[in-house]
Amino acid sequence: AKPVSTFEELQNINLAPEQNYVLQNDITLGGDIWDESNLVSWTAIGANSPGGFSGTLNGNGYKISVSAKSGTKHNFGLFSKISGTVYNLSVVGYFSISGTTDATALGAFAGEVTASGRIIDCVSFVRFTVAVKANQALSVSGAVGVNHGLIDGLMTAASGEISIDS
Repeated sequence: AKPVSTFEELQNINLAPEQNYVLQNDITLGGDIWDESNLVSWTAIGANSPGGFSGTLNGNGYKISVSAKSGTKHNFGLFSKISGTVYNLSVVGYFSISGTTDATALGAFAGEVTASGRIIDCVSFVRFTVAVKANQALSVSGAVGVNHGLIDGLMTAASGEISIDS
């Protein structure tokens, strides 16, 4: 598996979302999750691939702390779509999205888990702000927007604001 130890390496998973990765340490992106003035621009893992993230990510017991603003469409949360396996990962953060979206599902950990997707022994503690104009039906969740796969051990807590116009 390819080692991931920096923000750049984490973001570069989007260049080969079908590969296998392992976190080497905690990674912090942006400021404190309560400080909305210091948000990093973030592209959700798998957002640029029709199948989303299809590889394996071993969080190795480490934590990703992120305070991020996302674009629109399928670019919200840590993963846009999981069709591979994510395990032993903790996520603590704040995600914000605004504007017009054609997404059908938004989730702070993952927008969608496909039939082949797996989330195993993970933690997701997040805040979020969703202020969008939806072009179609939209499912929003603090953890996973839509699940068609297997979630075996996902401890989650979320708080946020949701404003959706159609």
